[in-house]
Amino acid sequence: MDMARAGAGGRGGGGRKPGGLTPEEQAEAELRDVMKHPANAICADCSAPKPRFASITLAIFLCNRCYGLHRGVGAHVTRTKCVALDRWSLLEVQRMRRVGNSVAAAYWERNVPAEYARPTPESCNDVVEKWIRDKYEKKLFCSPDSSPPSFS
Repeated sequence: MDMARAGAGGRGGGGRKPGGLTPEEQAEAELRDVMKHPANAICADCSAPKPRFASITLAIFLCNRCYGLHRGVGAHVTRTKCVALDRWSLLEVQRMRRVGNSVAAAYWERNVPAEYARPTPESCNDVVEKWIRDKYEKKLFCSPDSSPPSFS
C-alpha cells in the first residue's frame, strides 16, 4: 500500500468517509433510486420510456428529444442536466425526489383542456414544443391560485 497516497491529503480517501460514500456517489445512488419511481421512468412531457435527462428547475425527467426542446425554451424557464454524465448535488437530487414527474404534472397539467393534444413519443417536434412552451413558459394549464411545487 502506498502510504503517501493513503494518508491525509492523498487521493486514497477521495473524500470518502470510513465505510461510506463520497457526496457525489451518494447523490448518484439517490438519483438512481428516484428514477425507479414509475412516474419518473417515462418522460414528463411525451411519455417516452427511460428518460436520461432532467430539468433541475422543474424537477422532472426528460427524454432526449424533450431535453433538447427544453434547452431551446431557455434557462430562465428550465435548466437541464444529463442524469448519467453531469454532476448532481444532494440538494438537486432531493428536489427531484420531492417533486418528480407526478407532483410536477399535478401542478403544471392541472387544467389541461380535454381537447388539448398531449404529445406522445410519436408526436412531431412541433406538437411537443408547443406543449412544453404552453405548459411551462406560458403556464396555461396550472392553477392561478397555487404555487409551483416546493423545492424547500
